[in-house]
Amino acid sequence: MSKQAFIKIIVLMIFALIGIVSMQIYSIVSRLRLNYEAFDHNVHAALTQTVAKLEQAELAHLGKRYHIPKPSIKNDNLSMPIALVDEISTHLSVDTVRASNTDMLTAEQHFPRLEEQFIAKESRRTWKKGSQEAFQIHFERFFVHHGIAQDIPVEKRVSLTLLENILKAELLTKGLSTEYSYGVFSHKKNAFIFQKSYCEKSKILPNCAKDYAYQAQLFPTSQNILATLHVDFPHRKAFVWTSIIFYLLGTILFTSTIIFCFAYTIQIILNQKKVSEMKNDFLNNMTHEFKTPIATISLASDMLKGLHASQKIDKMERFINIIREENSRMNNQVEKVLQMARMEKNDLKLNIQNLDAHEFINKAVNTLSLQVEKRDGKIQTFLEAKNHNIQADETHFLNAVLNLLDNANKYSPQSPDITVRSHNDAKGIFITIEDKGTGINKEGQKHIFETFYRVPTGNLHNIKGFGLGLSYVKGIVEAHYGHISVKSELGKGSAFTLFFPFQYPGEQTTA
Repeated sequence: MSKQAFIKIIVLMIFALIGIVSMQIYSIVSRLRLNYEAFDHNVHAALTQTVAKLEQAELAHLGKRYHIPKPSIKNDNLSMPIALVDEISTHLSVDTVRASNTDMLTAEQHFPRLEEQFIAKESRRTWKKGSQEAFQIHFERFFVHHGIAQDIPVEKRVSLTLLENILKAELLTKGLSTEYSYGVFSHKKNAFIFQKSYCEKSKILPNCAKDYAYQAQLFPTSQNILATLHVDFPHRKAFVWTSIIFYLLGTILFTSTIIFCFAYTIQIILNQKKVSEMKNDFLNNMTHEFKTPIATISLASDMLKGLHASQKIDKMERFINIIREENSRMNNQVEKVLQMARMEKNDLKLNIQNLDAHEFINKAVNTLSLQVEKRDGKIQTFLEAKNHNIQADETHFLNAVLNLLDNANKYSPQSPDITVRSHNDAKGIFITIEDKGTGINKEGQKHIFETFYRVPTGNLHNIKGFGLGLSYVKGIVEAHYGHISVKSELGKGSAFTLFFPFQYPGEQTTA
């Protein structure tokens, strides 16, 4: 995939993701606004029904007082149970009316006049002939227009128990199950005559009517505003948010999933791009690594052919050794690639044997010492482990140590100065191979054990390899149930530490 195509994909995915998130946010905000509006509508509807039922209960009581036939009320929402009528009757009894004092004529003086005037006036109307609804309409108008009810104090007209029951029932009917506070405000006294809170956490009630969020006029058919019913919901915001909690959680969950998939896809694309580049680098290096020994073998073969023709047998052995060494070199490289493939497939089989770790370390040092000495370098050993007998695969153990020594030599631009140490703990042996070479930066340390990864060397181009060495070492150590660590500082060198347990805990199989 080209760089431009990759950038286009990233831009399109980001654009799509921003669009999805924006639409989800807009959807949540719109749904929240609708829920707030629905909440307000339900509250106003509940208050309207409460006020209407209170007024209907009062008129029903007066109708009962004057023995007016009960009309067949068609509005079911305003039909009052007998129990509620009886409840309000206790607050509008004759004794209560007599006890009320007003500046105007008392209700006791009005009621006989009401009975006399109303019945005399309406005696010829159709209610006696069966129009009960018509009679009640005239009765309500007479009761209101003559101002009789307005002379009675509001606290005498409102049954607080009845108000509480109706309000609670209406709020529940509208689905408003959250805590609330309410009060009845008398405009004549300019004060609350009753307040109550159902909020468990706070019993503090507002001092002013304006502090309540919702209100409705009590006795709305009166000519003057006598009183208002005020209601407030301390947890209104939490209640509205709770109503969309599942929608919100679902939106967050699925949007997060999309974002995760987007990020994961980008990561996979970047990793694949990186792996592709490393594999291309690997193929180029492998071609270069094989090209040299193949050319050498070809040249040596031609020389052997010439020597054979000239019967110079004494010089043939040199070229035979060259062919053998180059062939062994290629075979080792191929074997390394095959072993890495087996480790990636978890198909690596180890030939576990008892071995002396120090013996194999010295063997690896002796193998590489000639190359180091050619560069005027040195390898020092401080093998201080008292117990150096372990269970491991001889070939892979030796190769792991050789790889680290070879890296220490290759990544030392000046004369190599390599130190090999060993020490014990209760579980196994630690082997540290330290150099004073170029070192590895922090970013490189995160990736050095990845397959095909090679540490950038700047202008240094004489370092050859496939990028398999450290990955191979890590795989071998972990196959022995050990571990590997690195400490490095750029420009000052690196130290790799291997740990092998004394006893191999896995199943022992022969390769």
